[in-house]
Formats: sequence, structure tokens, C-alpha cells
Amino acid sequence: MNERYKKAGLDALISMGGEKKERPKTNIQPTETTEQKEDPGQFFTTRIPKTLIKSLKVLSAQLEKPIQDIVKEAIQEKIETLKHV
Repeated sequence: MNERYKKAGLDALISMGGEKKERPKTNIQPTETTEQKEDPGQFFTTRIPKTLIKSLKVLSAQLEKPIQDIVKEAIQEKIETLKHV
């Protein structure tokens, strides 16, 4: 795996949380986004930049299990924990 892509994926995840970097203010909007509109009664729409999706796919390819499976297991564990409370 190319080091540049690994660094780009990690930088994308790091930039999601943590310190905010000073960036020049521009009016450029993301051109490619995915919108999730399943229920018309939803209060908000989730918009995920394509670059973040690509970064997560790169990181997921490096793991033994896909990120989706890891998230499902974590959610299932949380549900089990809450059932016992």
C-alpha cells in the first residue's frame, strides 16, 4: 500500500476529531456527497464527503475485518450492555 494513501487516510480520520486547523476561508462547497434519505420524517440528512469514504475504504482494506463489521460488533456489544442495566 502506498504510504501517501495511508497518510491521507489517517489524516482524514485525525481531522474528524481533535484540534481544528486554521484554514483559509473559501466559499467552495464539496462537489460530491452522498445523501441518506431513507425516512421522510428524519430531522436531518447525513452528508459524507467522498474523500472520507475513500479514506475509510483504504484503512478498511488494511484491517482483517471490514470497518462495517467492527462497527456492527461494537453496536451489538453496547446493546447487550444496555440490556443488563
